[in-house]
Amino acid sequence: MIKFLRPHPQQEQKSHNNESAFITSLLNLVKIESDSPPKGLPLLFIHTTPLDHIYLYQSILSANLTWRRDLWFIDLPGHGKSPPLPKNANLMTICDAIKATVETQRLNEYVVYGHGFGGMIAQCLVATDNHCQGGIFANTAADARYRKQMAWRIRDKMPTTLRSVMDQYRGKLDDKSLRARFTLGLAAYFPEVDHERAKQIMDAAQSIGTEAYTIIGHRIIPHFDMRDKLLVVKKTCLVVVGEKDIIPKENGLLILNALSDGHLMEFDNYGHFPMLENPEEYWRKIKEWLDTYHAPQQ
Repeated sequence: MIKFLRPHPQQEQKSHNNESAFITSLLNLVKIESDSPPKGLPLLFIHTTPLDHIYLYQSILSANLTWRRDLWFIDLPGHGKSPPLPKNANLMTICDAIKATVETQRLNEYVVYGHGFGGMIAQCLVATDNHCQGGIFANTAADARYRKQMAWRIRDKMPTTLRSVMDQYRGKLDDKSLRARFTLGLAAYFPEVDHERAKQIMDAAQSIGTEAYTIIGHRIIPHFDMRDKLLVVKKTCLVVVGEKDIIPKENGLLILNALSDGHLMEFDNYGHFPMLENPEEYWRKIKEWLDTYHAPQQ
């Protein structure tokens, strides 16, 4: 059963960090409800920026698996149908907004899956939310050092003609330039540069969070590092890396080394979007891990 939950602008939520901006309405949630008891802990999916939840949602449906747990998909602030991300936002602005939204659905315990930047948010939730019982950190990083590595990998994969086109948009922060630059760069996120698939992903999104993408890139990612906090939590987590990912897998290994109960899953032949390159295989392996370490109660 698929349920759509829309934002409620009237309901205010408070930040737990006095220095962070806060968002005064709930984030957009979409639920796929399990019809196969017994159920495991709900799984909350967090997308990367500047996309929204749609690519994860469509990938899950195309895999056609029986999950035996409720699946929740959230739009980050400033993405999809969620309210805007404040310009003075920090990491806890986003995490607090997710916590407040999740609390309204009475998810007393859940596991979080985060992809790309969503994997960074997932690390924050594992480290700071007692309701979060574990995490899956997919194609993500422990800190900001990955950004230069990723930029060079994208540039190296691009034909010379496209590099010059991308250079035309460098430093431009208007919506049109950001969309063009990200669509061009997104093509290199696959093992072989794929402009058609990049365009499909962009077109499928309800809306592209170009303004939030800029805020995240300037204010949040440069200061991100949750490893000290992850070291002290005793939660079972999975780090997912790809041999052909534009984010080198050593970035995922840095997260793994900070986990007291961490597991590693490697995909040799896939890039940054393995859930789109082979949905059935990818989600089957993720589900097998979940059913082993966060299993439905018999």
